[in-house]
Amino acid sequence: MSLLVVHIPLVFTVALSVNVFKSDAASFYKNSGWYPHAAVAADAPVCSSAGTSILKKNGNAVDAAVATQICQGVVNFEASGLGGGGFMLIYNRSTGKTEAIDFRENAPMNAYKTMLLQKDSKPTLTTGVPGELRGMEMAWKKYGQLPWAILFEPGISIAENGFKVTKAVAMGIASSKDSILKNPAAWSLKQILAPNGTFLQEGDMMKRPTLAKTLRLIAEQGADVLYNGSLTSQLVEDINAAGANFTVDDFHNYTAMSLSPLVGKFQNMTVLGMPPPGSGAVLQLILGILDLYNMTPSDFGLLSYQRTIEAFKFAYAQRVHLADPAFVPGIRSQVDFMMDPNTAKKMKEMISDNATYPPSYYNITHNVHDKFGTCHFSVVDQDGSAVAVTTTINTSFGSLVRSNTTGIIFNNEMLDFSTPNRTDIWGLPPNSINFIEPSKRAQSSMSPTILVDASGQTAMVTGASGGTRIISTAALITSGHFIYDQCLVEATNMSRVHHQLLPDFIFMEPGFPEDIKKGLEKIGHRVKYILLGDKYFSDIQSIVRDSDTGILNAVCDNRKGGQPDGF
Repeated sequence: MSLLVVHIPLVFTVALSVNVFKSDAASFYKNSGWYPHAAVAADAPVCSSAGTSILKKNGNAVDAAVATQICQGVVNFEASGLGGGGFMLIYNRSTGKTEAIDFRENAPMNAYKTMLLQKDSKPTLTTGVPGELRGMEMAWKKYGQLPWAILFEPGISIAENGFKVTKAVAMGIASSKDSILKNPAAWSLKQILAPNGTFLQEGDMMKRPTLAKTLRLIAEQGADVLYNGSLTSQLVEDINAAGANFTVDDFHNYTAMSLSPLVGKFQNMTVLGMPPPGSGAVLQLILGILDLYNMTPSDFGLLSYQRTIEAFKFAYAQRVHLADPAFVPGIRSQVDFMMDPNTAKKMKEMISDNATYPPSYYNITHNVHDKFGTCHFSVVDQDGSAVAVTTTINTSFGSLVRSNTTGIIFNNEMLDFSTPNRTDIWGLPPNSINFIEPSKRAQSSMSPTILVDASGQTAMVTGASGGTRIISTAALITSGHFIYDQCLVEATNMSRVHHQLLPDFIFMEPGFPEDIKKGLEKIGHRVKYILLGDKYFSDIQSIVRDSDTGILNAVCDNRKGGQPDGF
């Protein structure tokens, strides 16, 4: 407690010098916590506690991650769940071993390049084969310490006994209400969102008994019950009834993939990132450019934002050359190019502190659409091992279709692919290397990240949700903390900017410092505000270790209402 008492006034003085997302002291700190042993930062408070409960039973970071994710799928089901997929990054402190697990959804075997051009396409035509459970299973089998069934107990209890509707789910309802009402296939989803004919609001109590039964089966029988067991045929029937063309082999053949993490350097630390189809290379390129400036806290302001935004533009120009490496030759070479320190050096030399340039200057070809409906959480256990997990069902409530027999909500991840002759929501051309193919996985912005210091200690675990803003948000918080000496809660709560090169605008949250905004406009940038109404700008959950005391500071983004837990 002494650290907390001493630390807050010092940080608060700094925080008042910048424009933060929540400026009153109570809101500024309520989503932050200091923990001497272990911590979980999830965007649903009850799920941070679920993960912590597993750590207190002598579970490790992977055990806690599985329990946290199962809980997230129950509680923040607008963005995550058994019907989706994602990425996990693992760092084992005792052995030094690292691993990336890709459990991204893939296209079903009957998928084809132009399938989404069908005029009579139905909701689950956009559904990819869910991978979440296989990813959790792979991680647990390799690293877990506690029995599989124990990891499901918190989620099952919450689903059966009830929980309060979170801020995130309430925002998802607000943004999806009209679509749910207009879509006949959303009738089962409406049953749980509007059980009495009126849509639930934040703080209302709800239960998910059907999903609880499914979770019990999985806890007792393992992941095979979903992929090669008693639930498989029923899931296929439910998906196809809403317009898809799945077969049981799509589930039988799905596998999570073990990958080597990307390894880079930033501020004398090792940065572990997610390889394609994740976007760790994009984030590491941004951090690599910023690291070359040797900036200090005194540089924070117009100068730092100009350099950061230009780094965004160069890095996002390279993002369009990433895709599923199993289907597109040369992706490894592209990643090597992006991770090469000479690439960062060349781009840094092309950045002006006083000018910005047309998109062609940054070697852009085309880009991908934005999305909402993603969760991230970070875990550090008692041994210093760390796990970063980002999962999604794509847009809020995915396809809007819920399996009435299992309680699983199906993703609409196929929308992350490009389609010939169809522009994205920005009116941009499709990206041919990201076209649909059977079993292919769409390129993603998800970028779970772990930073390790020279002694092998976990220095930071972070990751975000918010579509293409995932990458820029992680870069802002990481650079804010390590370059500009911002405490993690300050860096997290500050108003954000985002630039993905096309469209050629800085997207800015309300509350961003007016003097810096005007300075950027004077340089030549065009600014568009993103209103914080039905959809959050982006959302990040992070844990950092204090280098002097070793105590963990876990911070959940106030934008989505998460809270950390630990001990």
